[in-house]
Amino acid sequence: QSSLGQSYPRVSTGTISREELLPVLDRGLGRFLQGVKTEPAFHKGAFVGFRIVSLFPGEPAFASLDLRPGDTVTRINGKPIERPEQAASVWENLRTAPTLVVDYRRNGQEHALRFTVGDES
Repeated sequence: QSSLGQSYPRVSTGTISREELLPVLDRGLGRFLQGVKTEPAFHKGAFVGFRIVSLFPGEPAFASLDLRPGDTVTRINGKPIERPEQAASVWENLRTAPTLVVDYRRNGQEHALRFTVGDES
């Protein structure tokens, strides 16, 4: 294993504060996607998700996630994200969603990031 992999413990669960999430949502999906490079991924001719080429290089908050270049994101909160309107709907639903679940494939195996979205009292 590379020293880079050891310097960042990879997390796949935790809590995200809604207070931190809302400003990201307010800036919009297009702005968020500027930090992510993806390409469509297909299996036997059918769309399966978006393969990550790079994910916010140099940003520690993303470096710590167990989501890497080569992984294919298949669903977010159980919803498909193939078409722009599907992705936009998922994005807007995150404003009130109690969780953020990102389903993805790595080397043919299913994985998921599962975060609780916490409301400060």
